[in-house]
Amino acid sequence: MAQALVVGLVIGGIYSLFALGIVLIYTGSGVLNFAQAELGTFTLFVAQILVVEHHLPYAVGAAASIALALAIGVTFERLAVWPLLNAPRVTVAVATLALLALAVALEITLFGPVGRNLPPPITGHSVNVIGVFVSPNQIASLVLVALVAGGLAAFFRYTDFGLSVVAAAQDQEALRFLGIPLARASMFTWGLAAVLSALAALLIQPDIGVISPGAYSGIFIRALSAALIGGLGSMRGAFLGGVIVGVGEAAIRHATVGSSLTGLPELCIFAAVVLTLVFRPQGVFGSR
Repeated sequence: MAQALVVGLVIGGIYSLFALGIVLIYTGSGVLNFAQAELGTFTLFVAQILVVEHHLPYAVGAAASIALALAIGVTFERLAVWPLLNAPRVTVAVATLALLALAVALEITLFGPVGRNLPPPITGHSVNVIGVFVSPNQIASLVLVALVAGGLAAFFRYTDFGLSVVAAAQDQEALRFLGIPLARASMFTWGLAAVLSALAALLIQPDIGVISPGAYSGIFIRALSAALIGGLGSMRGAFLGGVIVGVGEAAIRHATVGSSLTGLPELCIFAAVVLTLVFRPQGVFGSR
């Protein structure tokens, strides 16, 4: 069980990064970004080509993946989100669905429908930590997730621009009266969410192994569940919700090994989301 919980903690931390991107977009624009996970998938193909086919260092491929995600996020915000600033929020949500469909179509057209392999960034034997075997990639993922979460928490709490982004999420009209550029805050939010998607995809890829079009659609469902459980208006809730979903899923899978209840983790996640929405719609860690 301890081994399963460690794996769940690692995966849950990565779910948290996807969930943070969902929460950032929701608080900043009032919409769900349905392309959040697929954006990371698309950039993984670029990393795979650079690392496997052009034999460049993994760091170069990862940097290119993150840079491409940032460019896509900012471009989409400028071309599709900002012009729809005063449009109904459902219109922007439909635009993210269009981005999702475009990403999948480009993946199939440019990279083919066959899955691709990307070697893990760190090779080596697992380390025994208090009776639990942890791989170098899992250790690196835990450290990176903790650093990203801590850095974002400090940025949004102690920097002027971070506070302005939070203020934009709460009251955009007040932000205009204060003279803070709303366009810059919006562009930053979408760019940061895209970067989080690429980073999370890079971290979770060694556990999934194969990169294929639409491969991370299930991860988006889990990340959205984490955001709903933690609270769509709470970045802390998104992080803790991801950990809850990851650890809970790992524990249930461990308990049902060898049985026919293969879909029980997904059923439990669905039940947890429904119960949260019924009894605490703002999320476990969200405020009314």
